[in-house]
Amino acid sequence: MKSFVMNMGEVVRTIDVETDVPDFSSLMLNRTSLNALAKAGFIKPSPVQAQAIPFGMLGLGSSFRVQNFL
Repeated sequence: MKSFVMNMGEVVRTIDVETDVPDFSSLMLNRTSLNALAKAGFIKPSPVQAQAIPFGMLGLGSSFRVQNFL
């Protein structure tokens, strides 16, 4: 199974993303969603996904800005 969580070795992160990202099950997603994520090869959410998913589950509109230096 292909994994979408990349092993990038040593990565420098700014202070705003220096958090321990939980796995998807800690975000209280339903079993169908968790199974679909696992089947697609997703292991754990990105920092922005971990922050955005709870807002989406509450039905709140949100906008997130992410820096990408890849």
